Amino acid sequence: MRDALLASVMAGMPGAFDRYDIPDLREVLKRYDRFSAADIRANYRRFLEEVVPTAEELGMRLCVHPDDPPRDILGLPRVVSDAEDVAWIMDALDSKANGLTLCSGSLGAHPTNDLTAIAAKHAGRIHFVHLRNTRRAPNGSLEEADHHGGDTDLVALCRVLLTEEA
Repeated sequence: MRDALLASVMAGMPGAFDRYDIPDLREVLKRYDRFSAADIRANYRRFLEEVVPTAEELGMRLCVHPDDPPRDILGLPRVVSDAEDVAWIMDALDSKANGLTLCSGSLGAHPTNDLTAIAAKHAGRIHFVHLRNTRRAPNGSLEEADHHGGDTDLVALCRVLLTEEA
């Protein structure tokens, strides 16, 4: 069972084309030891500064998907996990082309997020919505939940989104 779980996790590493064993993965992760959340934010801002003007010219709207799950993984900092992160991204480049994918499951999995408030604050810059729900456990783990059975009030969230759409 442990080997099957390990194989599944190692096969699903984001951006990985190679399969790793544990020592190899630890070696790869060392490359990122020097990067803080502030460094990743600075890189993301530079990315936005490069691509958003072209997106504006082409009439495109970019939308970042929140971290899933919204917490550091394998020691790597995450930067799109909570309301503060979303506000930072929207402020990093104030453009309609710089937007948000409102994934209610990802953002809703963070214990401090009020999704209705996040949606209300950034409604005009939400370019894609992924409605799903999660249920948080006291130990920080989470699981998918049915739409009405999770920690996010999806009815209230949809009201905010429908008001913006109207």
